[in-house]
Amino acid sequence: MAAGHTAALVLVTSAQVCGGTSAMEKAELWLRWAVVHPTKESTKTTSADAPPWWEAARRLRLLGALGHVPAGMKAQLSFYASDALSTLGQWRDADGLFWSDAGRRRKGLLENIEAYVALRSAAIFSENVEIFKARG
Repeated sequence: MAAGHTAALVLVTSAQVCGGTSAMEKAELWLRWAVVHPTKESTKTTSADAPPWWEAARRLRLLGALGHVPAGMKAQLSFYASDALSTLGQWRDADGLFWSDAGRRRKGLLENIEAYVALRSAAIFSENVEIFKARG
């Protein structure tokens, strides 16, 4: 799952930078598949060095990067985002920083930047859902 979210994020970025709709459509297809086929692995990372919340952050970044809510997916993606935010929130300390390891011994700058980008992406996704609601 981790590689799929990263590849979809690359597709979205490619579509935004280079134009064209096929890359965006492929990213949406991945997202539709990932939402319908959740696995326990979807919230874990494949790298021992990455934070336990890394995959949840990738999900949020993908949702924010899409820039819109794909047709018929508002409820599913809202749950998907909520689940990812919950996972990310479990690793936030009282000082507002995120733990970078499962043992909660360190807080890395790059990991906290990644967490911040994920939170901003969640806000963008939330705005897109509100716009989608307003359009009916």
